[in-house]
Amino acid sequence: MGFKETILFMLNMVNKSLQTELNNFFEVVLKKDAPISKQAFSENRQKIDPNAFIQLNDTIVDVIYKKCNEYKLWNGYRLSSVDGTTIELPNTESLRNEFGYAKNQYASTAVARATASCVFDVLNGIVIKSKIDRFGTSERKTALELISEIKKDTSMNELMLFDRGYPSFEFIAKLTEANVHFVMRTKNNMFRKKINAAKNDQIIKIEYDKKNYIVRVIKFYLNPDTEEVLITNLFNKSMEIGDFKELYFKRWGVEIRYNELKNRLEMENFTGTT
Repeated sequence: MGFKETILFMLNMVNKSLQTELNNFFEVVLKKDAPISKQAFSENRQKIDPNAFIQLNDTIVDVIYKKCNEYKLWNGYRLSSVDGTTIELPNTESLRNEFGYAKNQYASTAVARATASCVFDVLNGIVIKSKIDRFGTSERKTALELISEIKKDTSMNELMLFDRGYPSFEFIAKLTEANVHFVMRTKNNMFRKKINAAKNDQIIKIEYDKKNYIVRVIKFYLNPDTEEVLITNLFNKSMEIGDFKELYFKRWGVEIRYNELKNRLEMENFTGTT
């Protein structure tokens, strides 16, 4: 069982006992009668650099966007949603030290956890970039790191959707300087007071680090008691409030993907502890 076969097995949704999965894999996929032991597989797995999976995903993304030319765009933009999630890890001391932990609300024990984030193409169902980091790492920090990597790899026009945990004057400034278009939801807090937009569709100026940035503020009601406020750097006059409402709701695609990863593909069902 070489490098390629080991990688293929690991991508094959291992959710039964390891030896049972190995037996099935050798019989059905490799067409071999004598499977290796789970101990031998574990030794193989230890030799694999985790960056192999990052490179595989990057290769898939390159093929899709640079060679296929069959992907969908939104008005000339690659439309993606950026969001984070928490991953529960095998609760070992080494993983608690490496990734951090949270205290269980029903007990005093510490539970190993990590923070993950991804940039997800909502029209084509593709994770463009992703990263796993220490539990509690700032979502904005991780998002900017992922965006920086994306901008190195492509010259595509990017339009990104962000939930209410992301807005800040610094974050908006850095997205603007990176030539990334965005639509982001704001919290019902001091940030809304800072932008101080009186109209339902208004262009305002914000300041960060002694520089001015122009943004557009969109306001509408989800129901009679709930006002939604979006901030964007899309200034096309043909786009009206209803268009932004419809556009922002496409962000829900990343929530669906996280649900698939955790529940259908059992992302947190780890078969190793290192």
